[in-house]
Amino acid sequence: TCRVTSMGAMFYGCSSLITLDLSSFNTAQVTEMSSGALGMFSRCQSLASVNLTSFDTSKVKEMFNMFLGCRSLTSLDLSNFDTSNVTNMHLMFADCSSLDSLNLSSFNTSKAMNMSDMFEGCGKLSTVALGDSFSFKGARDTVKTTLPEGKWFSSVEHRVLTSQEIAENRNEVKDTYTFVPDTLPTISRDNDDNWTTGDSSGIAFKTDANPALLVGVQVDAVEITDSDYTIDGNPAIITLKP
Repeated sequence: TCRVTSMGAMFYGCSSLITLDLSSFNTAQVTEMSSGALGMFSRCQSLASVNLTSFDTSKVKEMFNMFLGCRSLTSLDLSNFDTSNVTNMHLMFADCSSLDSLNLSSFNTSKAMNMSDMFEGCGKLSTVALGDSFSFKGARDTVKTTLPEGKWFSSVEHRVLTSQEIAENRNEVKDTYTFVPDTLPTISRDNDDNWTTGDSSGIAFKTDANPALLVGVQVDAVEITDSDYTIDGNPAIITLKP
């Protein structure tokens, strides 16, 4: 693939495709990973795993619709992507309805003219890592896209922000955002008994909250940090250290 310049629609509509290992691909000359109205992996609705770690995207200009409709993907690590020349990210992750975590820490959006609806339909997205070259404004002065609507916890600021606040005020800032659900998390003893203040008969409790949100949590009036506990399982079993 060392001479290929366009990979737009390469796997478009491969609806039964479950896994892809493209680690041997040479994409150094590729300028398009989208073509026409079709993206490279658009409508691969059964695709659950894809290895893109070897991708050289330094010359790519088009990534619109790239993962559109990849409804079985639960995570994407694109931390190796060089997007410094990409001008179009429209609908890039749209309708990735099972996507839970997304690593975009290497993304550079300084030339992106179109980023509209980039995360549209990513209703299960709970963790997004962004780097100091990612701006929701792209190449212009106004917001082009936002994270899915709702509240997000900033691992740097240690506070909750709305998706609009992040898009307006947290551009070109390295941070990881964790979605904060509207419903309060449940916390119970590991054996499903209620956890009560002052209880010393057990040292583990269970929660359906994202462990990344365990900030500012107090146990018996003492705030705990990640050095005070270990995490295992889903729902998370939080075991306090002596």
